Amino acid sequence: MSPVVSSNIFLVFGEDEFLVEQALARLIRDIAAAIGFEPQVETIDCSETAVEDFVAQILSPSLFAEQRISVVKHLVLTGRSRLTSEIETLISEELPQGQFLVLMPRKIDKRLKIFKLLEQKGKVLELPSLGHEGLVEWIIDRFKELGKTVGRDAAEMILDLKGEEDTRALNSEVEKLAIYVGKRPKVTVSDVEAIVGKTKTEHVFELIRQVTLKDITAALGTLDGLLKVGESPLGIILLLSREVKALIQVRLFLKDTGLSLRRDPGYNEFVRTMLPKFRDWIANNRVPERFTFTRYKPYAIYRRFVEALGFELSRLVDLLDALVDINAALVSTSIDPRILIENFLFSVGGCEKKTS
Repeated sequence: MSPVVSSNIFLVFGEDEFLVEQALARLIRDIAAAIGFEPQVETIDCSETAVEDFVAQILSPSLFAEQRISVVKHLVLTGRSRLTSEIETLISEELPQGQFLVLMPRKIDKRLKIFKLLEQKGKVLELPSLGHEGLVEWIIDRFKELGKTVGRDAAEMILDLKGEEDTRALNSEVEKLAIYVGKRPKVTVSDVEAIVGKTKTEHVFELIRQVTLKDITAALGTLDGLLKVGESPLGIILLLSREVKALIQVRLFLKDTGLSLRRDPGYNEFVRTMLPKFRDWIANNRVPERFTFTRYKPYAIYRRFVEALGFELSRLVDLLDALVDINAALVSTSIDPRILIENFLFSVGGCEKKTS
Protein backbone atom coordinates (compact mmCIF):
# COMPACT_ATOMS: atom_id res chain seq x y z
CA MET A 1 0.00 0.00 0.00
CA SER A 2 1.44 3.37 -1.06
CA PRO A 3 -1.19 6.08 -0.70
CA VAL A 4 -1.35 8.99 -3.13
CA VAL A 5 -0.73 12.18 -1.20
CA SER A 6 -3.83 14.22 -2.07
CA SER A 7 -4.66 15.18 1.53
CA ASN A 8 -2.80 16.67 4.45
CA ILE A 9 -4.65 14.81 7.23
CA PHE A 10 -4.15 11.07 7.75
CA LEU A 11 -5.42 8.43 10.16
CA VAL A 12 -3.09 5.42 10.38
CA PHE A 13 -4.04 2.52 12.65
CA GLY A 14 -4.07 -1.26 13.04
CA GLU A 15 -3.51 -4.09 15.51
CA ASP A 16 0.11 -4.72 14.51
CA GLU A 17 2.30 -1.87 15.75
CA PHE A 18 5.19 -2.70 13.42
CA LEU A 19 2.97 -2.73 10.31
CA VAL A 20 1.56 0.63 11.38
CA GLU A 21 5.10 1.99 11.74
CA GLN A 22 5.94 0.70 8.26
CA ALA A 23 2.85 2.40 6.83
CA LEU A 24 3.91 5.66 8.50
CA ALA A 25 7.41 5.41 7.01
CA ARG A 26 5.94 4.85 3.53
CA LEU A 27 3.55 7.77 4.01
CA ILE A 28 6.39 10.11 5.01
CA ARG A 29 8.35 9.02 1.91
CA ASP A 30 5.30 9.69 -0.28
CA ILE A 31 4.81 13.13 1.22
CA ALA A 32 8.48 13.96 0.69
CA ALA A 33 8.21 12.85 -2.94
CA ALA A 34 5.06 14.96 -3.42
CA ILE A 35 6.58 18.18 -2.06
CA GLY A 36 10.03 17.60 -3.52
CA PHE A 37 12.14 17.52 -0.36
CA GLU A 38 12.36 15.98 3.10
CA PRO A 39 9.96 17.74 5.49
CA GLN A 40 10.58 18.11 9.20
CA VAL A 41 8.82 15.35 11.15
CA GLU A 42 7.61 16.17 14.65
CA THR A 43 6.26 13.42 16.93
CA ILE A 44 3.76 14.19 19.68
CA ASP A 45 3.03 11.49 22.27
CA CYS A 46 -0.48 11.99 23.63
CA SER A 47 0.22 9.69 26.56
CA GLU A 48 2.80 12.20 27.80
CA THR A 49 1.18 15.48 26.72
CA ALA A 50 -1.76 17.29 28.29
CA VAL A 51 -4.67 18.11 25.97
CA GLU A 52 -4.10 21.86 26.12
CA ASP A 53 -0.37 21.44 25.40
CA PHE A 54 -1.11 19.02 22.56
CA VAL A 55 -3.51 21.46 20.89
CA ALA A 56 -1.12 24.38 21.40
CA GLN A 57 1.71 22.40 19.83
CA ILE A 58 -0.36 21.55 16.77
CA LEU A 59 -1.69 25.10 16.36
CA SER A 60 1.57 26.87 17.19
CA PRO A 61 2.32 29.57 14.59
CA SER A 62 5.91 28.36 14.42
CA LEU A 63 4.58 25.00 13.24
CA PHE A 64 3.12 26.63 10.15
CA ALA A 65 6.22 28.67 9.37
CA GLU A 66 7.67 25.77 7.39
CA GLN A 67 6.70 22.48 5.80
CA ARG A 68 6.24 19.90 8.54
CA ILE A 69 4.59 16.59 9.34
CA SER A 70 3.08 16.33 12.83
CA VAL A 71 2.75 12.68 13.88
CA VAL A 72 0.41 12.27 16.84
CA LYS A 73 0.83 8.90 18.58
CA HIS A 74 -0.97 7.01 21.34
CA LEU A 75 -4.36 8.61 20.87
CA VAL A 76 -7.42 6.92 22.35
CA LEU A 77 -10.36 8.13 20.27
CA THR A 78 -13.34 6.45 21.89
CA GLY A 79 -16.48 8.14 23.18
CA ARG A 80 -16.84 11.82 23.95
CA SER A 81 -13.78 13.48 25.47
CA ARG A 82 -12.08 16.83 25.37
CA LEU A 83 -9.28 15.37 23.26
CA THR A 84 -11.72 13.97 20.70
CA SER A 85 -13.59 17.28 20.58
CA GLU A 86 -10.40 19.28 20.12
CA ILE A 87 -9.21 17.03 17.28
CA GLU A 88 -12.62 17.25 15.59
CA THR A 89 -12.31 21.04 15.66
CA LEU A 90 -8.73 20.85 14.39
CA ILE A 91 -9.47 18.66 11.37
CA SER A 92 -12.64 20.58 10.51
CA GLU A 93 -10.42 23.56 9.72
CA GLU A 94 -8.10 23.71 6.75
CA LEU A 95 -4.42 23.25 7.58
CA PRO A 96 -2.06 25.66 5.80
CA GLN A 97 -0.46 24.50 2.58
CA GLY A 98 2.51 22.22 3.21
CA GLN A 99 1.43 21.17 6.70
CA PHE A 100 0.53 17.53 7.36
CA LEU A 101 -1.14 15.90 10.33
CA VAL A 102 -0.88 12.13 10.94
CA LEU A 103 -3.02 10.64 13.72
CA MET A 104 -1.97 7.21 15.02
CA PRO A 105 -4.50 6.10 17.64
CA ARG A 106 -4.13 3.11 19.90
CA LYS A 107 -7.87 2.64 19.55
CA ILE A 108 -10.69 4.19 17.58
CA ASP A 109 -14.42 3.50 17.38
CA LYS A 110 -15.43 3.62 13.71
CA ARG A 111 -18.97 4.61 14.70
CA LEU A 112 -17.81 7.94 16.09
CA LYS A 113 -18.29 11.25 14.35
CA ILE A 114 -14.53 11.86 14.33
CA PHE A 115 -13.92 8.73 12.27
CA LYS A 116 -16.48 9.78 9.67
CA LEU A 117 -14.96 13.25 9.67
CA LEU A 118 -11.48 11.84 9.07
CA GLU A 119 -12.80 9.78 6.16
CA GLN A 120 -14.29 12.94 4.65
CA LYS A 121 -11.46 15.39 5.32
CA GLY A 122 -8.43 13.14 5.02
CA LYS A 123 -7.23 9.62 4.24
CA VAL A 124 -7.77 6.59 6.47
CA LEU A 125 -5.07 3.90 6.32
CA GLU A 126 -6.13 0.80 8.25
CA LEU A 127 -3.59 -2.01 8.57
CA PRO A 128 -5.50 -5.29 9.05
CA SER A 129 -4.01 -8.41 10.60
CA LEU A 130 -2.35 -10.36 7.82
CA GLY A 131 -2.98 -13.99 8.78
CA HIS A 132 -0.74 -16.81 7.58
CA GLU A 133 -1.09 -16.30 3.82
CA GLY A 134 -0.77 -12.56 4.18
CA LEU A 135 2.44 -12.94 6.19
CA VAL A 136 3.95 -15.22 3.54
CA GLU A 137 3.25 -12.60 0.87
CA TRP A 138 4.51 -9.86 3.18
CA ILE A 139 7.85 -11.68 3.65
CA ILE A 140 8.18 -12.15 -0.11
CA ASP A 141 7.40 -8.45 -0.68
CA ARG A 142 9.90 -7.35 2.01
CA PHE A 143 12.65 -9.29 0.23
CA LYS A 144 11.67 -7.60 -3.06
CA GLU A 145 12.00 -4.21 -1.35
CA LEU A 146 15.52 -5.25 -0.34
CA GLY A 147 16.37 -6.35 -3.88
CA LYS A 148 16.08 -10.09 -3.22
CA THR A 149 13.76 -12.89 -4.25
CA VAL A 150 12.65 -15.77 -2.05
CA GLY A 151 10.66 -18.94 -2.69
CA ARG A 152 7.48 -19.66 -0.82
CA ASP A 153 9.16 -22.64 0.87
CA ALA A 154 11.84 -20.41 2.42
CA ALA A 155 9.25 -17.79 3.44
CA GLU A 156 7.15 -20.50 5.09
CA MET A 157 10.22 -21.77 6.93
CA ILE A 158 10.89 -18.31 8.38
CA LEU A 159 7.33 -18.28 9.73
CA ASP A 160 7.73 -21.80 11.06
CA LEU A 161 10.89 -20.83 12.89
CA LYS A 162 9.95 -17.38 14.21
CA GLY A 163 6.18 -17.71 14.61
CA GLU A 164 3.47 -15.40 13.28
CA GLU A 165 2.92 -13.12 16.27
CA ASP A 166 5.84 -10.70 15.93
CA THR A 167 6.25 -9.02 12.55
CA ARG A 168 9.09 -6.91 13.93
CA ALA A 169 11.10 -10.07 14.63
CA LEU A 170 10.20 -11.44 11.19
CA ASN A 171 11.41 -8.24 9.56
CA SER A 172 14.69 -8.48 11.47
CA GLU A 173 15.29 -11.99 10.11
CA VAL A 174 14.45 -10.84 6.57
CA GLU A 175 16.99 -8.03 6.82
CA LYS A 176 19.67 -10.34 8.26
CA LEU A 177 19.11 -12.83 5.42
CA ALA A 178 19.30 -10.10 2.78
CA ILE A 179 22.68 -9.06 4.18
CA TYR A 180 23.86 -12.68 4.52
CA VAL A 181 23.32 -13.62 0.86
CA GLY A 182 25.34 -10.61 -0.28
CA LYS A 183 25.26 -10.19 -4.04
CA ARG A 184 23.24 -13.35 -4.61
CA PRO A 185 19.74 -12.39 -5.79
CA LYS A 186 17.84 -15.30 -4.21
CA VAL A 187 17.41 -16.35 -0.58
CA THR A 188 17.14 -20.14 -0.23
CA VAL A 189 15.96 -22.62 2.38
CA SER A 190 19.63 -23.36 3.16
CA ASP A 191 20.18 -19.66 3.88
CA VAL A 192 17.23 -19.65 6.28
CA GLU A 193 18.59 -22.74 8.05
CA ALA A 194 22.02 -21.12 8.36
CA ILE A 195 20.84 -17.75 9.72
CA VAL A 196 17.46 -18.32 11.38
CA GLY A 197 18.01 -21.92 12.43
CA LYS A 198 15.99 -25.08 12.14
CA THR A 199 12.64 -25.96 13.63
CA LYS A 200 12.31 -28.85 16.05
CA THR A 201 10.41 -30.60 13.28
CA GLU A 202 13.37 -30.23 10.91
CA HIS A 203 15.69 -31.68 13.57
CA VAL A 204 13.29 -34.58 14.13
CA PHE A 205 13.12 -35.29 10.39
CA GLU A 206 16.92 -35.33 10.36
CA LEU A 207 16.99 -37.73 13.30
CA ILE A 208 14.54 -40.11 11.61
CA ARG A 209 16.51 -39.99 8.36
CA GLN A 210 19.84 -40.52 10.10
CA VAL A 211 18.56 -43.54 12.03
CA THR A 212 17.07 -45.04 8.89
CA LEU A 213 20.39 -44.56 7.09
CA LYS A 214 22.14 -46.11 10.14
CA ASP A 215 24.23 -42.95 10.53
CA ILE A 216 24.32 -43.21 14.31
CA THR A 217 27.11 -40.65 14.75
CA ALA A 218 25.01 -38.00 13.02
CA ALA A 219 21.90 -39.12 14.92
CA LEU A 220 23.67 -38.73 18.25
CA GLY A 221 24.74 -35.23 17.21
CA THR A 222 21.17 -34.27 16.31
CA LEU A 223 19.93 -35.72 19.59
CA ASP A 224 22.52 -33.65 21.46
CA GLY A 225 21.33 -30.52 19.66
CA LEU A 226 17.71 -31.12 20.63
CA LEU A 227 18.67 -31.67 24.26
CA LYS A 228 20.80 -28.51 24.30
CA VAL A 229 17.88 -26.33 23.14
CA GLY A 230 15.82 -27.61 26.07
CA GLU A 231 13.79 -30.47 24.59
CA SER A 232 13.20 -33.23 27.15
CA PRO A 233 13.97 -36.88 26.35
CA LEU A 234 10.29 -37.76 26.60
CA GLY A 235 9.45 -34.77 24.42
CA ILE A 236 11.91 -35.99 21.76
CA ILE A 237 10.28 -39.41 21.69
CA LEU A 238 6.82 -37.84 21.42
CA LEU A 239 8.02 -35.62 18.56
CA LEU A 240 9.53 -38.61 16.79
CA SER A 241 6.35 -40.64 17.25
CA ARG A 242 4.19 -37.81 15.92
CA GLU A 243 6.30 -37.37 12.81
CA VAL A 244 6.62 -41.10 12.11
CA LYS A 245 2.83 -41.42 12.33
CA ALA A 246 2.49 -38.54 9.86
CA LEU A 247 4.91 -40.20 7.42
CA ILE A 248 3.01 -43.50 7.77
CA GLN A 249 -0.22 -41.71 6.84
CA VAL A 250 1.43 -40.29 3.72
CA ARG A 251 2.73 -43.71 2.65
CA LEU A 252 -0.68 -45.33 3.31
CA PHE A 253 -2.39 -42.61 1.28
CA LEU A 254 -0.04 -43.16 -1.66
CA LYS A 255 -0.48 -46.93 -1.41
CA ASP A 256 -4.29 -46.85 -1.19
CA THR A 257 -4.76 -44.31 -3.98
CA GLY A 258 -2.07 -45.68 -6.28
CA LEU A 259 -0.67 -42.18 -6.69
CA SER A 260 3.02 -41.80 -7.47
CA LEU A 261 5.31 -39.42 -5.65
CA ARG A 262 8.85 -40.24 -6.67
CA ARG A 263 10.23 -36.70 -6.41
CA ASP A 264 9.43 -33.38 -4.81
CA PRO A 265 6.57 -31.87 -6.85
CA GLY A 266 7.21 -28.36 -5.51
CA TYR A 267 4.98 -26.56 -3.04
CA ASN A 268 2.57 -24.90 -5.49
CA GLU A 269 2.00 -28.09 -7.49
CA PHE A 270 1.50 -30.05 -4.29
CA VAL A 271 -1.17 -27.63 -3.01
CA ARG A 272 -2.94 -27.66 -6.38
CA THR A 273 -3.00 -31.40 -7.07
CA MET A 274 -1.97 -33.60 -4.14
CA LEU A 275 -3.28 -31.80 -1.06
CA PRO A 276 -7.00 -31.89 -2.02
CA LYS A 277 -6.77 -35.64 -2.73
CA PHE A 278 -5.05 -36.28 0.59
CA ARG A 279 -7.72 -34.36 2.51
CA ASP A 280 -10.44 -36.27 0.65
CA TRP A 281 -8.74 -39.56 1.55
CA ILE A 282 -8.62 -38.59 5.22
CA ALA A 283 -12.31 -37.61 5.14
CA ASN A 284 -13.41 -40.75 3.27
CA ASN A 285 -11.57 -42.95 5.78
CA ARG A 286 -13.10 -40.95 8.65
CA VAL A 287 -9.76 -40.47 10.34
CA PRO A 288 -10.37 -38.39 13.52
CA GLU A 289 -8.68 -34.99 13.40
CA ARG A 290 -6.58 -35.73 16.47
CA PHE A 291 -4.98 -38.67 14.62
CA THR A 292 -4.09 -36.80 11.45
CA PHE A 293 -2.16 -33.68 10.52
CA THR A 294 -4.52 -32.20 7.90
CA ARG A 295 -5.25 -29.42 10.40
CA TYR A 296 -1.67 -28.24 9.87
CA LYS A 297 -0.89 -25.39 7.50
CA PRO A 298 -0.40 -26.44 3.85
CA TYR A 299 3.36 -25.99 3.97
CA ALA A 300 3.67 -28.24 7.04
CA ILE A 301 1.70 -30.97 5.22
CA TYR A 302 3.85 -30.51 2.12
CA ARG A 303 7.05 -30.96 4.16
CA ARG A 304 5.81 -34.29 5.49
CA PHE A 305 5.07 -35.50 1.97
CA VAL A 306 8.57 -34.54 0.88
CA GLU A 307 10.12 -36.32 3.87
CA ALA A 308 8.01 -39.44 3.27
CA LEU A 309 9.73 -39.90 -0.11
CA GLY A 310 12.79 -41.26 1.67
CA PHE A 311 11.06 -44.00 3.69
CA GLU A 312 9.48 -47.35 3.01
CA LEU A 313 6.21 -48.03 4.82
CA SER A 314 7.51 -51.18 6.50
CA ARG A 315 10.54 -49.35 7.88
CA LEU A 316 8.33 -46.60 9.32
CA VAL A 317 6.08 -49.17 11.02
CA ASP A 318 9.12 -50.84 12.59
CA LEU A 319 10.38 -47.48 13.78
CA LEU A 320 7.02 -46.63 15.37
CA ASP A 321 7.00 -49.98 17.21
CA ALA A 322 10.45 -49.22 18.57
CA LEU A 323 9.31 -45.76 19.69
CA VAL A 324 6.39 -47.28 21.58
CA ASP A 325 8.85 -49.54 23.42
CA ILE A 326 11.26 -46.75 24.30
CA ASN A 327 8.39 -44.54 25.49
CA ALA A 328 7.26 -47.30 27.86
CA ALA A 329 10.83 -47.66 29.15
CA LEU A 330 11.18 -43.91 29.69
CA VAL A 331 8.16 -43.74 31.99
CA SER A 332 8.74 -47.00 33.85
CA THR A 333 12.46 -47.14 34.68
CA SER A 334 14.94 -45.06 36.65
CA ILE A 335 17.68 -45.36 34.02
CA ASP A 336 19.08 -42.07 32.69
CA PRO A 337 16.62 -41.04 29.89
CA ARG A 338 19.48 -39.99 27.62
CA ILE A 339 21.03 -43.46 27.89
CA LEU A 340 17.68 -45.02 26.98
CA ILE A 341 17.30 -42.83 23.89
CA GLU A 342 20.88 -43.45 22.80
CA ASN A 343 20.31 -47.19 23.19
CA PHE A 344 17.16 -46.79 21.11
CA LEU A 345 19.14 -45.05 18.34
CA PHE A 346 21.77 -47.78 18.34
CA SER A 347 19.17 -50.55 18.27
CA VAL A 348 17.01 -49.18 15.45
CA GLY A 349 20.15 -48.29 13.56
CA GLY A 350 21.20 -51.92 13.59
CA CYS A 351 24.11 -51.44 15.98
CA GLU A 352 24.94 -53.06 19.25
CA LYS A 353 23.32 -51.33 22.20
CA LYS A 354 25.36 -49.26 24.59
CA THR A 355 25.57 -50.21 28.22
CA SER A 356 24.84 -47.74 30.97
